[in-house]
Amino acid sequence: MKQKIKKIAVLTSGGDAPGMNAAIRAVVRTACALGIEVYGIRGGFRGLTNGDFYTEKNKLVEKTLEKYLEKYHFVAPPIYETETMQTASVSQIIGKGGTILLTSRFEEFTNANVRAIAIENLRKEGIEGLVVIGGNGSYQGAHLIAQEAPDIQVIGIPATIDNDIAWTTETIGFDTASNTLSKHCDNIRSTAKSHQRIFVVGAMGRKAGDLALRAGRASGAEAILLPEFPCSDEQLIKMLKTKMSDERTYALVVVAEGVGTPDEIAEKLKKAGYEVKTSDIGHAQRGGVPTNGDRILADSMGYHAVKFLEDGLTDKAVSFDGKIYTAVDFEKIFTEPDVVKHRILAGNYRQYQKITHGEVIVPTDL
Repeated sequence: MKQKIKKIAVLTSGGDAPGMNAAIRAVVRTACALGIEVYGIRGGFRGLTNGDFYTEKNKLVEKTLEKYLEKYHFVAPPIYETETMQTASVSQIIGKGGTILLTSRFEEFTNANVRAIAIENLRKEGIEGLVVIGGNGSYQGAHLIAQEAPDIQVIGIPATIDNDIAWTTETIGFDTASNTLSKHCDNIRSTAKSHQRIFVVGAMGRKAGDLALRAGRASGAEAILLPEFPCSDEQLIKMLKTKMSDERTYALVVVAEGVGTPDEIAEKLKKAGYEVKTSDIGHAQRGGVPTNGDRILADSMGYHAVKFLEDGLTDKAVSFDGKIYTAVDFEKIFTEPDVVKHRILAGNYRQYQKITHGEVIVPTDL
């Protein structure tokens, strides 16, 4: 029988997502309730490699990684005395955006030698379990740790505004981001109508169009451009001509980042004779106060992540199918292709268009 886990750590990695703090809070509070020591790691995998553990004190420890700096080209931040996180450490953060543990993108983590340093830092602190909160890239790093350090259990929590992780209906941050973007679209629509012009609004999502689709549907966009379903210039112009008439001389087009920039789409429409303006709120989609939906999702996922570690599970991520929470193998998640495309097809959007007379247009023949 496996001995009860005594020490775990938690980190946030990759792009920030509203609700990450709520997930951190749930991990810490659940661990404390179960008598498990929990440590925070600042700055994601970069911080883990640098040994930058969360502390509320300012006691600088004489500890550096100078011999690795020149070879691996990353700078070690000041390293503070390690201390456990307590419930007071996460007080009143459930409704705050961002992440108190900070985050980063750390491409050097693909180097096995760099990961070896990170794993050794966990072992030095006696860490037996690690919770990684982030998206697909963060999951890759978590999976590698689980594979290369079988003595350390690893569980992932899905947090990305792109909502592009398989085997979970929704990721932490998606609801907030889609609400932020749809509110922006609502505001843009009033000025588009007043000036009788087309507005092209940008949505984040280099490889996934779920954010553009959710916000576009919620704001009644006349066209939504998704990377999963390429649309020709001719198709887009034909759609807009169908939608626009003497009675409606304005339109809202939402374009996912993976399709192109709002300016690029606008130039194509201008060549067709339309008056077009653009709007892109960019990283504001990641910021702000998380919605109740994201807070509850994060709270539940943080709880289950710790429980899965207590149950002895590893190399898995928390998954929610709309009813129950389960642990799914990282490898199973990685091998699920075109996650957003499959969701769209399953949603029967062609039938949706017929019912709503095409107010929301997914530019493809589904």
